[in-house]
Amino acid sequence: MDEFDIRNIIPIIAIIGLILFSWLYNRQLNAAYKLTQNHDYAGALKIYNRALWITPRNLTVVVARAYLHGLMGKFDDAQREFQRAIQRDPKQDNSYYWYGEFYVYMLNDFVAARKQFLETLRVNPMHEKARQRLGHIAVQSKQNIAEAVEELTPAIEEIKLQLEKHDHFSPYLRSTDSDYQNEKRDLSQLYTLRAMLYQQLEQSAQAEADFQTAHQLDKNHSLSYQCAIYFLDKNYAAALEPLSILIEAEPDDQTYHNLRAASLYHLGDYQQAIADWDKLVQLDKQNASAYNDRGEGYFALGQYENAAADFEKALTLMPNLRNAKAGRALTHYVMGDIDQACAIWQNLIDHDKRYRDIDWVGKNLEWAEPLTNETRKLIDVCENWSNLPLDQHATLLQDKQN
Repeated sequence: MDEFDIRNIIPIIAIIGLILFSWLYNRQLNAAYKLTQNHDYAGALKIYNRALWITPRNLTVVVARAYLHGLMGKFDDAQREFQRAIQRDPKQDNSYYWYGEFYVYMLNDFVAARKQFLETLRVNPMHEKARQRLGHIAVQSKQNIAEAVEELTPAIEEIKLQLEKHDHFSPYLRSTDSDYQNEKRDLSQLYTLRAMLYQQLEQSAQAEADFQTAHQLDKNHSLSYQCAIYFLDKNYAAALEPLSILIEAEPDDQTYHNLRAASLYHLGDYQQAIADWDKLVQLDKQNASAYNDRGEGYFALGQYENAAADFEKALTLMPNLRNAKAGRALTHYVMGDIDQACAIWQNLIDHDKRYRDIDWVGKNLEWAEPLTNETRKLIDVCENWSNLPLDQHATLLQDKQN
């Protein structure tokens, strides 16, 4: 028998080590993404900082951290990070793409966003999301509409060619081929977006033709995509009709109920919004966001005890849900427990100083006017509450309520 030599297994150990490192590394990045979704930006930032200490030239992480800085309101840091990523690799299309997303969602700067999406397409002419974003910007800004149509048309033709490759398949094979079905949905989406652009150009015949083609490809997907664009444009009234059609076809779809509830809420129809959130809670009793949103609806109607109960339930399911924390502070305030209200609000400020700014709070939490009005009073009261003697609390509160 040959004598055992540890050198023979060193390459195997090295490969296992690399696999394990890669698994742990990606697991951490997934954790950062989930923390970002739950608005725990500080926790996500720690993970990204640690990842970049290990792999400082990982542009995917650089871009992710740049976008996170934007979510945290650190816009200068975000722009420096995006520019750093682009300078390191000018051919990395997603650096430009997410820089464009930053301009759209953080700064509402459609001109700068459009420039970045065009840069994305210069680097990668087949970047479908960038083409769609140019269409979205045109819908929202009411500018560069004809150019957006021109950008979408070659993308439509490209996917049509891809679908034609499946023409020799039987209907059964086409129905079970995931690539074919995904391409159909993508094409339906692009036709829907181009139809909406044609509407703005007042070219009704072309718009109607594109809508019909989109519906033939995948009607439900076309309608849901149309709703998503209306949401981006904050055109909530226009979203109601397609959402109702979708809910009639799929009465247990949580996304459609949530979108219709949000539309009704933003239009001031709080009671009908609550009816949709009731359905969401019935479909999924672990849906923290549904309890939180319904709590906001109850608050807008002045049903503070119901609102408090829903905010508490949301926090039980998701303790770091900032919207629910803010809602709970607000219900404490209107129900007279100022100490607890200010303690919760100060905790929010400790995590993000922007909670001192009522305009930012209203926009970021997407609160209706009744909540924003009471929050303005709450912020004002809490600025002085902890520094006042107890015997002056009642006087201050009365003055602010008046």
